[in-house]
Amino acid sequence: EIIGFGGSSKVFSAVDANSNSYAIKAIRNDKGYADELASMMVLREYVVMEHIGQHPNIVKHFACNPEGVLSLDNNEQMVCYNAMEHCENGALSTIVKRTGPVEEAI
Repeated sequence: EIIGFGGSSKVFSAVDANSNSYAIKAIRNDKGYADELASMMVLREYVVMEHIGQHPNIVKHFACNPEGVLSLDNNEQMVCYNAMEHCENGALSTIVKRTGPVEEAI
């Protein structure tokens, strides 16, 4: 199930064998990125997320696959993706559009 999309990626909902929910952010094939560029984009995001580390206000990052292959009906295509925490309330931009800016004490 597609739960979101952006300029270069689509985000899918996924559940593992232990019923844990994840968001899978995959590079969009319709953008025509070369395989090397798609891999680099996924790896760059992974490196940045690893550098930032864990914080309660930042989405958790679990895995990266810059060289995934999807086989469907005897066709294979490259699928580069990052596996991240699935946020039940959706994207921050959606929440801000719905509720307005977040007030913050300075």
